[in-house]
Amino acid sequence: MFSPKQFVLGVVYYSKALGVYWRLRNYLKRDFIRDLHFPSNLQKDYFYASPYYNRTKQYMHANHFFGELLCVLRNYKMDDAERMRFANLSAVAPLFDDFFDKPKIDLQQIKYLLNNPDVQNAHNEEQRLAVIFLRNILQSIENEDDFLSVANQLFTAQNQALENQNKEVPKEYLFELSRQKGGYSGLMYALLLNWHLDENERELAFDLGAFGQLMDDIFDLYDDKKAGIATLANTADAVLELQQIVQKTLSEITDKIHVLNYNSKAKRQFINILSIFASSIHLALDSYQKIENSQQIKPKDCLRIDRTPWIVDMESPKNLLKMFFASLSYLH
Repeated sequence: MFSPKQFVLGVVYYSKALGVYWRLRNYLKRDFIRDLHFPSNLQKDYFYASPYYNRTKQYMHANHFFGELLCVLRNYKMDDAERMRFANLSAVAPLFDDFFDKPKIDLQQIKYLLNNPDVQNAHNEEQRLAVIFLRNILQSIENEDDFLSVANQLFTAQNQALENQNKEVPKEYLFELSRQKGGYSGLMYALLLNWHLDENERELAFDLGAFGQLMDDIFDLYDDKKAGIATLANTADAVLELQQIVQKTLSEITDKIHVLNYNSKAKRQFINILSIFASSIHLALDSYQKIENSQQIKPKDCLRIDRTPWIVDMESPKNLLKMFFASLSYLH
C-alpha cells in the first residue's frame, strides 16, 4: 500500500519524467540528425533506410534518461553539448553491437578502428558511420584517453561473452560478464557529462549500467534463449532467484548513493527516480512468477511455451498504470 504523500510524490515524479520525455521527443525530431554530423548520402542510403535508425532512437531514449538521472545529483539538466555526445554514442553503440553479432567479422579490425578512428581505416559503410560518430564524441570531450580506455574494457567484455556463447558456464560467470558489459557502458555514458568523476561516482555509474544490463537480460529472457545466448536471467532455476538478485543490486546501489558527497535532497530524489525505473522490472518478474506458478515453467525452461507470455510491454497504458502504482510504495 501507499500513503497520500507517496501518491502526490508519484504524480510529481511522473510529471517530471513526462517533461524529460517530451523534450527528448522534440530533440529527436529537430536536432538529432544535425548533431550526428554525417554525410547526406549515408543518411539516405543507410541510416534512414534500415531498422538501425529506430534502434538508435531506442538507445537514445534509454541513455538520455540515464544521463538525466545522473544530473539529478548535481542539480542541473543536460546541456546541448552533453546531449550531442549522448546522441552520437547512442548511434555508434548499436553498430558495435552488430559487429559482434555478425559471423566471420574480424574483431581485431574493429578494435583497431576503435583505437584509430579514421574513415580511411573503415572497410564498409557501417564502419564509416561508427568512425564518424566516435570522432564526434572524441573531438568534444577532454577525457579522450579515459573514455577510450573504458571503451576497450567494454570491447573485451563483449568479446568474452561472444567466446562463451553456446557454452555451459557457471551462473556467477554469466552474472559477472553481464555486469562488465553493462557497467562499462554506463561508465562510458557518465564520462560524456561535463564533470570530473571521482572514484565513488565512477563506481555508481558502473553499477547503474550493470543494473540496466540486468534489466535488459530479464526483459529479453526469451529472445536471448531463442538466440542461444545464455544469461543469468534465462538460466535461473526460479523467478525468486532473479528477484533476490535485483533487490540485492538495488540495495548496493542505494548504499553507495548515501555515501556520496551531495545534499540529502538530491540523493533522495535520485533514489526515488531509480525506484520508479526499477518498478518496471518488478512488474516483469511478477508476470514471470505467474507463469512459474500456473504452468510450472522456470525461466531456464522458457522455450517450452511461445514467446507471448514472456513479453511485458512497458509502453502499453495498462502496464504503465501498473508501474505507477507499483512504484509508489518505494517513494520517500
